[in-house]
Amino acid sequence: MDKRRSLIEEAAWTGDLTVLKRLAKEDPRSLHSPSLLREDNPLHIGCMASHHDFVKELIILNRKLAYDLNEDGLSPLHIAAANGDFNIVKELVVINNMVLVEGKDRCIPLHCAVIKGRLDVVNLLIETDPDSIEKATAQGETVLHLAIKNNQFKTLQILLDQLYRMGKLNLLENKDDQGNTILHLATSRKQYEVINFLLCNKHENSEVMVDVNAMNLNGQTPLDVLLMHNEMGDNKFDKRMEDILLQAGAKRGPNQSSTIEPHSAHVETESQTELSADDITWYTYFKYKEGRDSPGDVRNCLLVIVALITTATYQAILSPPGGAWQDSSFGNGKPYIAGRPIMQTYSPVLYGFFLYFNTAGFCASVYMIHLLTAGFPLKFELNTALGAIVITYEIAIAAFTPKGAVPTVFLVFSMIIPITMPYAIGFYRGFFSALGIRCMGEPSP
Repeated sequence: MDKRRSLIEEAAWTGDLTVLKRLAKEDPRSLHSPSLLREDNPLHIGCMASHHDFVKELIILNRKLAYDLNEDGLSPLHIAAANGDFNIVKELVVINNMVLVEGKDRCIPLHCAVIKGRLDVVNLLIETDPDSIEKATAQGETVLHLAIKNNQFKTLQILLDQLYRMGKLNLLENKDDQGNTILHLATSRKQYEVINFLLCNKHENSEVMVDVNAMNLNGQTPLDVLLMHNEMGDNKFDKRMEDILLQAGAKRGPNQSSTIEPHSAHVETESQTELSADDITWYTYFKYKEGRDSPGDVRNCLLVIVALITTATYQAILSPPGGAWQDSSFGNGKPYIAGRPIMQTYSPVLYGFFLYFNTAGFCASVYMIHLLTAGFPLKFELNTALGAIVITYEIAIAAFTPKGAVPTVFLVFSMIIPITMPYAIGFYRGFFSALGIRCMGEPSP
């Protein structure tokens, strides 16, 4: 039986009708023995090889082969529809319920034809069974979703014509399992042609209707999706798509962040107008964009930056500007103490400012590390290490600071900063928020 099966499969690849008829005559069971393995049967192979006459004869001999699904979850009609073999599809659709046979993820042959843009086959399958146009995949994708996802604009037009003719334009409102309508998909993929067709063109005597403010499971409207995926912001088609949506009455979702504003609401600042077009392009591209840049990547980037600041400010205390005295001596009425900063001896006030602002930078970076690592494992050990490095920093300052009113004031301030840093930042944000002023680095309202 295995040898005969091998011969039949070989005949299917070559389309050899003579061998097929001879084997069927010698042992009719060779075409009727069911296989428990989900491998390609001779009809699958004949459809893949596009042998119309062979497929036609095989259907006559055993049409039950048409219902078998291979390991990819495809029936022979799925394969023929994807290949666009109109004649083979025509032979298979006459078999009872073949048009609606479901493969992997509830995919029917019409879905395969739509994905590949086989226009003649799409029309044939819908005419054979009009109900097939309403079938959705396991992900809730209709034929319209699949056409847009696979950039099949002409197929989309044919589908809309069919829906209009059958009075089923309500299918435009269907959503996939993420709550996305076809307009959500078109805007996320920036398919200008589709958006223009859906919202601007008229279908004979009736305008193609689609809900421009439908929300997906993330609470996003198509306008939200377009703005979120608008990476560059200077593409004329992006602006045109946004204009089409706004003219159709599109609005932002009620719970969406307002950090992304429509192009029509943008007002160029004086500094932006001074930049050339090329400058604006690279500058806006590398800026942080909510929705494009993930919070995890931003946190990792911030951790690297604050670690560098912590290292630089700590090193600045150990190696202050101008260096330190190598030997203890006395000259020009001033004591030169080994290990003390030279800058401190000649300009104590300037050194005090250096000490204060360097300490502010050091403590702010340590505080950011504490915030960015919240929820990390071994949190107690990490906080112990951070506390220890702050204490050694203060000890280093105390060791280098001589006696005197001015140095002592700056020393006290530098020791208070680590304790007051969280409260100072909270007060800073609260104060400016009460005045309606946006703090630097925070998103615009």
